[in-house]
Amino acid sequence: MNEDSDERVWYHCTCHTYAAWLYGDSRGYRTRHHREHVEGDYKNPPAPGQYDSQLKRTLGLLKQPPVRIQQDYREIVGFGMVAKLRQYTAQVLALSVSSNHVHILAKMRMNEIPRLWAGYAARQSFG
Repeated sequence: MNEDSDERVWYHCTCHTYAAWLYGDSRGYRTRHHREHVEGDYKNPPAPGQYDSQLKRTLGLLKQPPVRIQQDYREIVGFGMVAKLRQYTAQVLALSVSSNHVHILAKMRMNEIPRLWAGYAARQSFG
């Protein structure tokens, strides 16, 4: 592809593991569409115990334990995601894998939905 005629644009995408940030999390959390005002965030967390009942309820609704990517597997997950994104013609500049999420900086076509690409790549790599 000629770089001058490249129709791709840069996107920053994130993917999270199952139960990475739960309703009632002690680091603070946000409800869907911010329907409920929640005090605090990860920089200024809410008072200890303030949302324990919400967290307990949320943990009881989980269908499996929260998923964490062990240190030994992060490189494998990263390489798998890069390989899958390249199949979708994405140009990956940077990718970072932590215990519960992935950040991707990639150039992708505008007519595609980068969030879906990232999700497909994550399922390919995590699954």
